Amino acid sequence: MMYRIACDRRDGIPNRYSGGDKPLIYLITSVGAVIDAGSTWVATDGNAATATTEFTADLQDMAQMVDWPLMSAQRWNSTPEDLDRQRRRQAEFLVYGELPLTVIRWVAVQSEELASQVGKLLVDHALGQRIIVRPGWDYGYERR
Repeated sequence: MMYRIACDRRDGIPNRYSGGDKPLIYLITSVGAVIDAGSTWVATDGNAATATTEFTADLQDMAQMVDWPLMSAQRWNSTPEDLDRQRRRQAEFLVYGELPLTVIRWVAVQSEELASQVGKLLVDHALGQRIIVRPGWDYGYERR
């Protein structure tokens, strides 16, 4: 999804979100926290919108079906030897309905400037002290 947002901005695609990926704010939790909260969830082995993608609501199945080495790879485009890399790299952990705010552990942003803005919004909340800056989490494509 981030890649699509970044490319849409770069390419100036009409009628799409034009802000790019730099201003995105990430709410970070863990699988364990979601399960402990009693939320209903499902995991996939790849992009959920793809017909070949498998789904599970079993934690052991998820651990086996996700391509964990690919998740940490710098490059994840499909290759002639492996035409399914891109789909698998888009494995998802989806929560049904809503996620309680108490499950959020960290807030991540791309820049110190955005961290300051978010910090002002969360000044009266514990998450205001749990903002981390991750400049490498964006694609940062600029318009051509």
